[in-house]
Amino acid sequence: AGGALVVAPFLILWSTHPRVSWKWYQGLEALLLVTFLLLVGGLIFGGHSNNNFPAILCLPPILWAALRFNQRETSAATLLFAGMAAWGTLHGFGPFARGIMLNDGLLMLQIYLGVMAITGLIIASVVSERWKAERDLRIANEGLESRVEKRTESLTHAVQELQVEILKREWAEGKVRLYADIVHSIQIGIGVVRLEKRDDPKSLRIIATNPAASRITGIPWGTTSGKTIYEALPSLYETEIPQILMQVIHTGQAQDIEEIRYGDEHIAKGIFSLKIFPLPDQCVGVAFENVTKRKRMEEALHVHQAQFQRLFDANIIGFFIVNTKRKVLEANEAFLKMLGYTEEDLAAGQVGGPNMTPDEYTTQDQWAMKKLEKDGVCPPFEKEYIRKDGSRIPVLVGIVRLEAREDRLLCFVIDVTERRNAQNALRKAYDEMEIHIEERTAELSKEIIKRREAEEALRSLSITDSSCWRPNTSNKRAAIISPCSCLWGIWMI
Repeated sequence: AGGALVVAPFLILWSTHPRVSWKWYQGLEALLLVTFLLLVGGLIFGGHSNNNFPAILCLPPILWAALRFNQRETSAATLLFAGMAAWGTLHGFGPFARGIMLNDGLLMLQIYLGVMAITGLIIASVVSERWKAERDLRIANEGLESRVEKRTESLTHAVQELQVEILKREWAEGKVRLYADIVHSIQIGIGVVRLEKRDDPKSLRIIATNPAASRITGIPWGTTSGKTIYEALPSLYETEIPQILMQVIHTGQAQDIEEIRYGDEHIAKGIFSLKIFPLPDQCVGVAFENVTKRKRMEEALHVHQAQFQRLFDANIIGFFIVNTKRKVLEANEAFLKMLGYTEEDLAAGQVGGPNMTPDEYTTQDQWAMKKLEKDGVCPPFEKEYIRKDGSRIPVLVGIVRLEAREDRLLCFVIDVTERRNAQNALRKAYDEMEIHIEERTAELSKEIIKRREAEEALRSLSITDSSCWRPNTSNKRAAIISPCSCLWGIWMI
């Protein structure tokens, strides 16, 4: 019976699971277990007549096998230990061979081995069940964690989608509010019109308008909402606007009316610009503004441009447009003739550049650029240009920066050659007059010196020859002539 309890489990378990699938550390532990089992068996049932080790010492390796391995390894350890115990008992060694008969010792050994085998198998079974339960629990936990992760992921995804949906809705609501604020605050008149009967233009009803529409038309805001256009603005049917509104509704194509003149008892006469665009539900949107002032400004600007173009083409003075790199882009005929260029030279880009101005005027050009950067305008100043043939021409230049293109400069040029020649002639005449004045001054100085010398001589003569001045009552003429004769004599000297 004891042998059956030891051998039968070994055969059944190892035949059911013959393959060993240990990891390296499990194989090392099994080797240590076998070594320990052999050592304990040798101590208890070895070939020593005086060994007094108790049989209970075999329990630790059996428990080791049961706790660390499964039932298959436990049955193998039990079989190995049973073989050692049987050999020792048969040869008179061990606790079951001392002081008793062999048959009794073998019987006790069978009982002992049966108890050890049952104990090891029960413990190994419990441990195996616990491992299996732990493995099943771990698998269940892993499955649960996987399901929880998937569920969490799905919930997270759902939350994210919900958040995105909330954000989209908030964004859409914010966009609607923004559009409403824009329509309410924009300075362009906006109205929404619905066609209630497909082929009846008089069924065009005003749904809504913004405050700018009231400001532009002069009609109080909200008074036209809910009315048909025919009720609110009957004179509008004398224009083509109702037909255009119906055409936009039917075709779905937006239309622009750049200029239309309109006025009635409610709206002051003026020029209006309309943009008509389709909307859902047989509706159409109308964006309009009063462009009367702008049209007048455009007309005035057109007149001014025509006047300037006439001045530009009249060739009274030279005009040209240059970029900041001094490249002449446009020029009239007067400027080209002034510098000896042709229209072909201008088209070929041969006019302008740094070589058009002599080097001594670099400082003056830098001053002009600073004035342009600061004020946008440079007052006229004189300089010289180098003509195509290399000669120089004196000019008066004025520069202004064009507002439309900050890198474009408009310049006017006046040929001051005649004025400079006149200045040179005047300067030459002035210099000659200065020389003549200096010569005449020298001559007068000499005459003054001679006169002073004559006066000194006359003064000395009047002192030394008093007879020349003595009065003669008998002959008054001689008394008068005598001094004159003396002066004449002195002058002749």
